[in-house]
Amino acid sequence: MSNPKLKMREKVFKGWVTLVFLLAFQLVGIGMFARGFFPYKTNLSGFSKVNKTPPLPNGENSSLPTPTFGRLVFIDFVFGKNSNMTFIQRMIAERRAIPFTAFASAPTVTLPRIKALTAGTVPNFLDAILNIAESDTSSSLAYQDNWLVQMKQTRNVTISFFGDDTWIKLFPGLFHKTDGTTSFFATDTVEVDLNVTRHIVTELSDPNWDVIILHYLGLDHVGHSSGPYSSLMKPKQGEMDQVAKTIFDMMLEQDAQRIRLDSNAKPTLFVLCGDHGMNEAGNHGGSSIGETSTVIVLLSSKFGIFTRLPATFDTPSEPESFRYYSLVNQVDLVPTLCFLFGVPIPKNNLGKIMLEVFGDLNEFEILRLLQLNAYQLSELLQNFDHNPNYLDTRNDCDYYDDNAQERLQCLYNLAHYYHYKALLVTNDTDTTLTIKSRKFYEQFIHETSSRLSSNFSEYNLGSIYIGIACMIVTNIAFMAILIASTCNRNRSSRINSSDKQNIWNVQRILILIGIIQICIMMFASSYIEEEHQFWYYWMQTMWIGLFLSGIKIKQNPFSSLNLTILGQLIAVRLIRSWNQTGQKYAGEIDLRYYLKTKYLGVMWILFFGTILCLIIVTLNQIQKSFNETRRLRLGKLVQYMNLFLHSFFAIITIFVAFLLVTYKLEVDAPTFLKFIRELPFGHFWDRMDRILHARITYSFLFTQISLILFIKFLFNGSNYEQHETNIVNDSEGNSNSLASVDLGNSYIGISEYNMLFVGLLTFFTNWAGPIWWAIAWNVTRQEISKIQQQNHKKTRPEKQSFDDSQDENLTKDTLFFDYLIHTSSFHALVLLCLSIAVTILRSHLFIWTVFSPKYLYQIVWNALFHLGFGVLISGILHLFEN
Repeated sequence: MSNPKLKMREKVFKGWVTLVFLLAFQLVGIGMFARGFFPYKTNLSGFSKVNKTPPLPNGENSSLPTPTFGRLVFIDFVFGKNSNMTFIQRMIAERRAIPFTAFASAPTVTLPRIKALTAGTVPNFLDAILNIAESDTSSSLAYQDNWLVQMKQTRNVTISFFGDDTWIKLFPGLFHKTDGTTSFFATDTVEVDLNVTRHIVTELSDPNWDVIILHYLGLDHVGHSSGPYSSLMKPKQGEMDQVAKTIFDMMLEQDAQRIRLDSNAKPTLFVLCGDHGMNEAGNHGGSSIGETSTVIVLLSSKFGIFTRLPATFDTPSEPESFRYYSLVNQVDLVPTLCFLFGVPIPKNNLGKIMLEVFGDLNEFEILRLLQLNAYQLSELLQNFDHNPNYLDTRNDCDYYDDNAQERLQCLYNLAHYYHYKALLVTNDTDTTLTIKSRKFYEQFIHETSSRLSSNFSEYNLGSIYIGIACMIVTNIAFMAILIASTCNRNRSSRINSSDKQNIWNVQRILILIGIIQICIMMFASSYIEEEHQFWYYWMQTMWIGLFLSGIKIKQNPFSSLNLTILGQLIAVRLIRSWNQTGQKYAGEIDLRYYLKTKYLGVMWILFFGTILCLIIVTLNQIQKSFNETRRLRLGKLVQYMNLFLHSFFAIITIFVAFLLVTYKLEVDAPTFLKFIRELPFGHFWDRMDRILHARITYSFLFTQISLILFIKFLFNGSNYEQHETNIVNDSEGNSNSLASVDLGNSYIGISEYNMLFVGLLTFFTNWAGPIWWAIAWNVTRQEISKIQQQNHKKTRPEKQSFDDSQDENLTKDTLFFDYLIHTSSFHALVLLCLSIAVTILRSHLFIWTVFSPKYLYQIVWNALFHLGFGVLISGILHLFEN
């Protein structure tokens, strides 16, 4: 006769093997899908050559335009109208600077934006991931055309760089002098800029310099660490303003001296720009208007004599959409710089010339610039006639509106034709032909740039379909196991309370509705941006449903269960107001802002109340653990080990709580507890303080912990973990935008760059809430299991068999496996729906700004969070439990 317990053990073991295999198979599907959906962009190889410059439309040979400037200072940082940069604003008012509002397309992180500023290309979305990989060289521009290489090859200039070392990795071996700073020490707002500024006077004093590029990180770090309205922001902007003034004054003095010695010498161009903006939280990476709006300012003494510039550059006090000045695309700087210095446009440039800068050129010179810009863009089009040998005499190209390729060819032909006719006219007063030619050139350049920018990536559909197929197989298997597990659990359920069974039925219905809704949401961009709204609303709706169900069953609205539910509704509402995330309410003031400014007293009460409750609960847990080990009459070694582990974690908890108090007092009362640093381990305390200096650490710890109480109170085996995980994640300000990734703690505790450590720190600090909840849920689940076992024993005879402990362990294994199947099924289903959605909507306007960031987040949720903590860490904790 077969042993039923042995069969059950074999069944549990097979279930574990199946789960591991399915998760591995799902990872294969993720890899195949990502390989097809996130390919590297293919660029034209080689570099533009001077001897390949096209002739004029009349066949006359013509070289590149004469350089306007001889030297260049290029500075990259961020500033705005309401800043402390008075010198820059004065230069704009005096018409010695030409300002632009520049649009930076997503992803708005440093590496892809530098590519846009130098090569004029729309970067690949995977550059956003490589942005954190400082040792990665796969995205190097060493073999891609850009204006730095063009200036070095065409004019044989020397280029020096100081600042963000991303430039050094992008352009290996290009710079004459370098001094790089690490971009991810986001808490450093002082030294990171001083290391750049110290080179200015020395380098500019050397008469042999040609191009100097400076990339300041201080303003960006201020935004990351404390937001755009930080008290550090205006002083830092004032520091940058003084840097700009120092450079401009030295530049003017040197230009005057050089021109006095050589009448053919060209003046210096000073370019100030930002590679990206920032949102209301001080982060960037997404597509909000604050992140995509940046600035380009060109300064030179030469601009003051331009007659075509406006008398003043009026700036609205509260501009709509951050458009302070004339709007351009960030990539437009590339062809503009090339023409100003008389070098060829990079082959893969998608930018349009900024004509406002060429106020001293006549109409024919402007047409030549437009022709060169149009010709370069036309080479990126397939099956396109770059040198039409026939003349199209149409007045417009509206006839070809339904065929983009033919419309672009028509616009190019008309621009070419009217340019040709204008060159034949000897009457300089007749500008009709030049106006028409300029009109069609500008139309062609604008439409071609827009079309190429929106179609910069090719999908590998075969790889995508294989990935989706793997995910479908995984989901079918998970669903089959889930259904079988649910049926077995219902047959062998040990919950005898019909009241709680009714509550569980309500839960199952609400959970099913929520899962269906979240899957449907994956097909809508606005819902993805505001996904946190769904989690808040749905969880509170479910609790209200349970509240009403509890009243109906118990006929007592003030039962302990209903009061607990009511407490959770209040707790989630507080969490909801703590951090405004998403797009719609990102600019709203958070609850934490009021506590830090107007209601400091309330904040201190809440803070110390949280710490006190944490310590009391911890000490109470030690006492319970000690009593339990004595009651169980376990071996002395087991008792001591159990007591040691509980005491160790309790001491760590109290220690961290004391560190929090120390940090808080040191920030708001610097002289209080100053003696802490004099202790022998003061340095360690300082490091711990810095680790705790994060937006997710202590501010609403008690509110998050209180969520566990609700789960413990029900103890009916329901799987709330996933839903609470999402709420805790959203409450920390996280969203589906890359801008919510906090890099402020990615370097804490390490002295030099290490990709593995930086990546892990970035993951841990941004997923700290969900990780904490995943571990806390395992502890809670163990307590639920114990309560269920105790309730079961009460229904059995007092005589217990020898195998009761083995029975309990087997039941725990079954319950834990059931928990893993539930969470794995949820993650797998959401990933499958999202994969299908992004495949269907791959031509959607927001595919790269909304859907792709969401997909990257979902990969992290599945591969790192669920597999790493939901399965591996939970499994280890489960083994220790048994």
